[in-house]
Parts: sequence; C-alpha cells; structure tokens
Amino acid sequence: KGAIDYRVKNWPANAVSVSKTYGTQSPEEKRRRYLARKRLRYAIISGRIIKPPTCQLSGCGLAVADGHHEDYDRPLDVVWLCHEHHKQEDLRARLEAARRIS
Repeated sequence: KGAIDYRVKNWPANAVSVSKTYGTQSPEEKRRRYLARKRLRYAIISGRIIKPPTCQLSGCGLAVADGHHEDYDRPLDVVWLCHEHHKQEDLRARLEAARRIS
C-alpha cells in the first residue's frame, strides 16, 4: 500500500500522448498488420526475402532483429532495423499518430 509504481513514476513526458494511440486501431487495421507480418514471415521462410545481417541505418552495424513496415499494404517492403532503432521508429510513428488525433 502506498508504494509508487516505478514504471509510472519514470514515464517519459510524452507517454500520455503516445498512450492515446494504443487500442485505437480498427479491426481492419489490426488484420492488415497481421497479414503483412504473416506474408513477410512466409517470404523469409521460402527464401524470397533474405534478411540482411545488420541494421540498415547508416553507421549502426548492430544485428538485425526486425523488419519495420512503413505501410502494411506493402507487406514485403520493409526496413531492416536493430531492436533499438525499431523502438525509436515505432515511437516516432505513434507520436505522429497522437498529433493527428489531438
């Protein structure tokens, strides 16, 4: 009782505006996202797409973890990013969406 949740206490200043975008995706948008990821996975497994060994941002050089979709309607058009850069890119996209909502 009375304890402050560390996660809430140390939220970044923009956390409130960013959190407005969570849960706002329509079922159609969620389906587009799911299908884009599924098609990308299949393309990798089938050998149509080969993941590069490092992050595509210049000068990074870290191992690639994720394919980042700018547009879910183009499921095979991805930017290969390390985990850190993928988090930054997702945060940027959520902030832009929050600005459009406000």
